[in-house]
Amino acid sequence: MPRHSILLVDDTATNRVLQRTVLEAAGYEVEEATTGAEALERLQARPYDLMILDLLLPEMDGFEVLEAWRGLSRPGEMPILVMSALGDEEARIRALRLGASDFLLRPAGRAELMARVAGLLRAKTLQERLDEAFNKLTAMGRASEVHLAELNALGVLLSDPLPSLVEQIRAASRPGRDPDVIAAMERVDGAFRGSVFLANGQRIEVLMDCGAGRGGRVPTYTQPIIGVWKAGDEREAPWVACLLKALEPAVSEVRNLSFCITPGIALASGNYPEEPDSLNAEVVRGFALHWEFVKRMSALNREIEEAFEYTISALSRAAEANDPGVGAHLKRVNAYCRELAEAIGMPPHFVRTIAVQAQLHDVGKIQISMDLLKKPSRLDADEYEVMKAHTWHGAHILGDHPRLQMAASIALNHHEHWDGTGYPRGLRGAEIPLEGRIAKLADVYDALRSERPYKPSMAHRFAIEAIFRGEGRVAPEHFDPELLDALRRIAPRFNEIHEEFAKMNAPDASREEPSGTDPSA
Repeated sequence: MPRHSILLVDDTATNRVLQRTVLEAAGYEVEEATTGAEALERLQARPYDLMILDLLLPEMDGFEVLEAWRGLSRPGEMPILVMSALGDEEARIRALRLGASDFLLRPAGRAELMARVAGLLRAKTLQERLDEAFNKLTAMGRASEVHLAELNALGVLLSDPLPSLVEQIRAASRPGRDPDVIAAMERVDGAFRGSVFLANGQRIEVLMDCGAGRGGRVPTYTQPIIGVWKAGDEREAPWVACLLKALEPAVSEVRNLSFCITPGIALASGNYPEEPDSLNAEVVRGFALHWEFVKRMSALNREIEEAFEYTISALSRAAEANDPGVGAHLKRVNAYCRELAEAIGMPPHFVRTIAVQAQLHDVGKIQISMDLLKKPSRLDADEYEVMKAHTWHGAHILGDHPRLQMAASIALNHHEHWDGTGYPRGLRGAEIPLEGRIAKLADVYDALRSERPYKPSMAHRFAIEAIFRGEGRVAPEHFDPELLDALRRIAPRFNEIHEEFAKMNAPDASREEPSGTDPSA
């Protein structure tokens, strides 16, 4: 363990020799300064664990040194023992107010000097550990906030949590005392697979297979295992050998480790500047358990999300159960909406939600007569009014549950027009919710591309021309200009999506000339 360093500031050579002899005999590293200016210069050049300061110095006295150092340092960063023959009450109080940690009147005996030094260094160590514990708790809280925010927003962790976990582990240590090596692994098929993160930012994939070369026997455990290892300790202890075998090919030398192994996670920090202890191991344990908890919550939320999405899909299919091509249509509308939302820079939660819930845009057709839905010719005015009511029916069916808020908005607003000529409320421009504007463009494109009882399908080129130039009841004024700009950029992707889902729908009979039929009944 590194020796404690002490800066001895005194202009009297005899005092320095006596004190240095006593301190070095006790194992301390001692450096000297003979003036206040020299002391401040040394303090700014390197850190010390303790300063022993005489008040009676030439040019710049000890009080001035205390005042100057107080302006340069963090309170409590380094204890200061004032040791001086100037021992009246006023001098002692002034020194303590300027930041001295203790005052020892000269001459002082060897035993009292060593007791004061040991006490101040012990207090400094305890304060550092308290600061480290606070930093670690703060870092763990920040990691939890990041992951909880992502779980709340998306239901799953879309980003890799390991880089942020490693960053918080490093942030939990005092500067200069953080580990150089952090290994994070998950159990996969009986072995642990993951990455080693080095201090230089390099990430190396590793495998820890405790069965290999050990007679196929893996250490058994039901509770998290935590431990500390340092060079010179037993290398064949359970899990230590496994960790070293996994890490040493990626790291030139492993000098020490603190680790935690759970049934699904292995997390280890290594090559600390100082030997790790039980506090380091507990910190690693805390982060390992946090990581495993987040993983389990993410998996559980994913199962819930999949069940929710399946229910949405089933409800949307029920709305158009007599249409053999509805499955592909619904999935295509979802995909078009996702592409448009990404193209205009919407956040991941919005993109994910619209990519699932857009398929409910026509759920209100459940309450529309099947004869009307499958009428092979154009609807008359009265029939069209009945058909328009499916927007209100859809919003009513979906209700006001927060999880279905976007779906209800899409069902109600996907026939509104940017120029205010749409239905059911005749909203104009930004009055139309964005999700409704996106679903409007996606649904019209897919309607143009699809065969209906009253019209044939269009090829991609003609469908795009109809949207940008107008045809029949389709006009560019119906669409959000920002979304039209996005469609111009990603139009080839729309065609790719249609082709990808072609097998899920009846073959479209592409034609050579566009017609004036209305696709948006």
